Amino acid sequence: MSLDADNMKNGGILLAAHDLINGERAGDYGAAAVSFNRIAAMWSAYLGKEISGHDVACMMTLLKLAREAHSHKADNLIDAAGYIGLAADMATCRKSKGAYIGLDRE
Repeated sequence: MSLDADNMKNGGILLAAHDLINGERAGDYGAAAVSFNRIAAMWSAYLGKEISGHDVACMMTLLKLAREAHSHKADNLIDAAGYIGLAADMATCRKSKGAYIGLDRE
């Protein structure tokens, strides 16, 4: 979805984020929970502190908001909304053996 001033209204950012995390990005990077859990393992080793895939989604949201604070770009807001959506999915899914049921398919 291309965003201009007209379609940024009425949830255009949210629709674009939905399309992105359920289409293009999922195809590019695989299942979000698998990717975020992999990132969490690497960040945990680097930090010496255990973090979760949910933490990764929240921190990536903060990264996008920090970029938006510097300069507005629709991509920042689309990605932030996508990360928030994935964080919500991960927070509400039942955990089993470190994977998020329903989100861990490659």
